[in-house]
Amino acid sequence: MSSLRPQMMTAALGCTFIVTSDGCIYVCGHGQDGRLGLGTVDHVIIPRPIHLKVCITKVASFYCGQHALALTINGTVLSWGSNIYGQLGNGHCRNVLHPGVVETISNKCIVDIACGSDSSAAISDHGELFTWGCGFQGCLGHGNGETYKLPKKVEELNDFHVNKVACGCWHMLAIVDNDRVWSWGHGHYGQLGHGHSGNCLKPKIVEQLPHTIWAKVVCGWDVSFALSHDGYVWSW
Repeated sequence: MSSLRPQMMTAALGCTFIVTSDGCIYVCGHGQDGRLGLGTVDHVIIPRPIHLKVCITKVASFYCGQHALALTINGTVLSWGSNIYGQLGNGHCRNVLHPGVVETISNKCIVDIACGSDSSAAISDHGELFTWGCGFQGCLGHGNGETYKLPKKVEELNDFHVNKVACGCWHMLAIVDNDRVWSWGHGHYGQLGHGHSGNCLKPKIVEQLPHTIWAKVVCGWDVSFALSHDGYVWSW
């Protein structure tokens, strides 16, 4: 595998994605629902390339999810795999076996992507956040628990610049204006950091975190992490 010159790696349920330094995607593992993006549902035991005509900079997936997103060097988003909740953003709920463009946001220059178990998110170069897929427990941030088969802008953050986003099973985190962390969705185990176990249908600032420059946020199943620019990790 080292001969592929990996630039980044990520995993979904039973499969692995490798982005190489020359912008190619190699995949291996479980092929159900087309999650490998190879055009079949076959399992693959040795990494194989997804044949694309574009250079890829990032692949996003969730460790228990069955779909993936890819970001091209031109800021276009591709999606494939399981689509039972419309998490591929193509307006229907049929599985897709090979990467296809998410057309609704193809006129935007996307700079970051993330996948939850059945949801997806993307950030434009203007700091706009788009989410779609399963909205259970309010995890999409649109003020309800509905399913969205097409990307929809998170209006609660219209007046802010979103820098980074992370998706969990049913909650999301975002770094906003570089110095604040916001959260929304399922909160039963306190993973939103709001001091209670209730759900939050729209993005809300995590007030207990300090005003500082944040480098990264990460969501687990029911747990959250934030990494500050000066190297401190916060968890809840």
